[in-house]
Amino acid sequence: MDSYKEYYEVVGEKPNSLVVEALKDFTTTKSKALDLGAGNLRDSKFLLSKGFKKIVAVDKDEVTRKFLVPKIDLHITAIEDFIPETNTFDFALSCNTLFFLDQSRVSRILHRVFAGLKPKGIFVFNVLGNDDDWVLQQRPVYSYSDRELETLAVRIGYEVLGLGEGRYNSYFMSQEGPLPKFWHQLSLAVRKP
Repeated sequence: MDSYKEYYEVVGEKPNSLVVEALKDFTTTKSKALDLGAGNLRDSKFLLSKGFKKIVAVDKDEVTRKFLVPKIDLHITAIEDFIPETNTFDFALSCNTLFFLDQSRVSRILHRVFAGLKPKGIFVFNVLGNDDDWVLQQRPVYSYSDRELETLAVRIGYEVLGLGEGRYNSYFMSQEGPLPKFWHQLSLAVRKP
């Protein structure tokens, strides 16, 4: 596979279940949202369909431009280099991206998102758990225990709204196409007080 374009075509437009679930009880204003690691903008588009007025999407891959629609402000940069505007966002998400970053960079991102959220703003994200195939194969990814993840968020100042764990067999897209993989993911929903 030469780029993520083929992967995005396989993934399609279905939003990440973490985002769908988080928005079920979302009752604050829906002015502006932040999508870190936006990929094919499927989650950004879903947020627009749920009433958000504007989305700031961040991804390092130029192919993301091919999926751009109005009301999405796209920044082509690494998520760890993006600095959100202070007290701006009602909602933020990062799905399937943070596990490629070490804990110091994840911590920096969580701090920056905290500053970028409005009071009562919500941030949902996921990481790999310690039993994930990639972790056990010692690939260049990073994992957490549920305790480590919660401790990191609380230390920054977030209120923990919920922690989820997923263990399932699926696939990932490689240069050769889809390959089977056991996923162990932890998801966290937090709120800025």
